[in-house]
Amino acid sequence: MSNFKLRDILVILILFVFTVMGLFITDEILWFPVLFFGIGSITFICFIIPEKSQPAIADDEVFLKFHGTGSFEYYDWGFYDIYSERGFSWEKIQKVTSYKEDRIVNDEVCIICIFMNGDVFVITEETPGWNQFITNLEETLIIKNGWLKSVIKPAFRRNETVIFER
Repeated sequence: MSNFKLRDILVILILFVFTVMGLFITDEILWFPVLFFGIGSITFICFIIPEKSQPAIADDEVFLKFHGTGSFEYYDWGFYDIYSERGFSWEKIQKVTSYKEDRIVNDEVCIICIFMNGDVFVITEETPGWNQFITNLEETLIIKNGWLKSVIKPAFRRNETVIFER
């Protein structure tokens, strides 16, 4: 009750009394004021009860989500994955396939890069640095136009699409 002021509590009590009186009044003329104050009390209570606040997302978190490179470093020759401690050359990519995985609540877009030496690199849209990876991939390779749309729709299907092939 620490969030409520004394004035709020008094108003709620007065409006509650009118609502309770409505249960016992049999005269039709008094129904309108009782109904009016009853609805007023419900409305007033809805406005004074504080809403749960959403945690604030810092601007730098939003910036990193869309512009951060995650665990990747990009070079003219390709990219380096810091976690796996491996470098991958753009020129040695043989095929890039995109598909969608059903995660029950939402879907997740995934990309598989298959290299000429047999190496496979997989990245999903939940991977930190996804946006920058896609940007670099599209700038470096000739990627099929509209690939993301063809993977996303229709829903509830894998929609596997080859977006680049040598």
